[in-house]
Amino acid sequence: MFIELLSAFATTAFTGINAVWAGSNVYNFYPLLKVRKLEKSEHVGVEEKPKVSVLLPAYREEKVLLNTVKRIESNRYSNLELILMTEKDDFKTDRMAEYLHRKYKNVIHVPVEDNGTARGKPRALNQGLSKATGEIIGVLDAEDYVSDDLFDTVASSIKGEGYDAVQGQLKLKSEKESWLDKQFRAEYDFFFSEYLPRLSKLDYILPFGGTTNFFRKELVDELGGWKEGNLTEDYELAVRASMNSANTSKKYKIGMIDVVTTEQTTPNLKSWMKQRTRWQQGKLQTTVEYSKRKYDPKSKAKMYMAGLGAFFGPINFTGIGMSALFYLDHLPVPQVIKPLAYFNLSSAAFYCYIQGRSYEKIAKKENRSHPYLKGFLIGVTTPVYWVLQWAASTRAVFRELKNMKNWEKTEHTPIDYSKKN
Repeated sequence: MFIELLSAFATTAFTGINAVWAGSNVYNFYPLLKVRKLEKSEHVGVEEKPKVSVLLPAYREEKVLLNTVKRIESNRYSNLELILMTEKDDFKTDRMAEYLHRKYKNVIHVPVEDNGTARGKPRALNQGLSKATGEIIGVLDAEDYVSDDLFDTVASSIKGEGYDAVQGQLKLKSEKESWLDKQFRAEYDFFFSEYLPRLSKLDYILPFGGTTNFFRKELVDELGGWKEGNLTEDYELAVRASMNSANTSKKYKIGMIDVVTTEQTTPNLKSWMKQRTRWQQGKLQTTVEYSKRKYDPKSKAKMYMAGLGAFFGPINFTGIGMSALFYLDHLPVPQVIKPLAYFNLSSAAFYCYIQGRSYEKIAKKENRSHPYLKGFLIGVTTPVYWVLQWAASTRAVFRELKNMKNWEKTEHTPIDYSKKN
């Protein structure tokens, strides 16, 4: 009797896990199937350059800030305002920002005031926004290496094509190129160059990447700026814009632009884990907050899929493990579930293929030796990367339950972006 009950429970669990897993996979695959071909947008020239105010928060970034600002200034966009926000307890970055303010006429230095709200990037952004005078508001990170045509493309998209907000592509570079760096770079390459452009063509939430996102100032004002205290202020703002657009008469046009900003990978596993934990915890914060609000079921479903997808790791691994157990031990599986189980296992293999192919493309572009072999090795070891992501998600849940809201800083050091690595 006990064995029969255990078998029935296992079969029910197997069925439920595969059903949820299949739903997640269908949601993720739909943009790839629906939008098969990506076409580059034709940029519309604008006669008068709109003023662009770039918000650049910097904390303990004195090593990289100088080169970043030089690169931004080299764009020679004629109507640019660069606002540097620094914290008062960070003397070195504060002094560097003051030096840059004196060196460049269009650079404004804003020491962030303690206004009783949580410290972090969103508080700095809001205080920088209060000083901005441009009709377009942009966000960049302190270690960014921006494209030569960034601001012209932004002006064309927002002023010429009528977008309310745009997100640029992000690529990663590293000095040492460890296995973790390769996985991280492959992940970013697919996500920003292939997946997000497809999302932008559909009725999905298009998450902002924390940098190289630009908005009509009216949009930021209408939304009330960035959510202070949230650990992923970029994602939260994207969700808020999407939910407002879907549930009010105000419809926002949000899309991708084909310019690339290059950033650094995290220096080690510890930093990667802290950064990924912060991202997942911020998504969790946002999902919990918006689940309490009255929105239509379709909008809430999209919000849950976008915010909780990173926490499906246990489902994926449990599904793979249970599938192996059932098939190796020849346990009875309901006929209706077999196709789902095969689909899910095939999906896991496909994700590995995508990751490997992404790094193969990177290796080819950078003229690395044996690109196919390196792509293959990244692909077959991708499940290990999933385990790390799962660990970060678990840590995010733990921190949220313990009400640990502090911003875990990711350190950056100067690297030569012109090198082919």
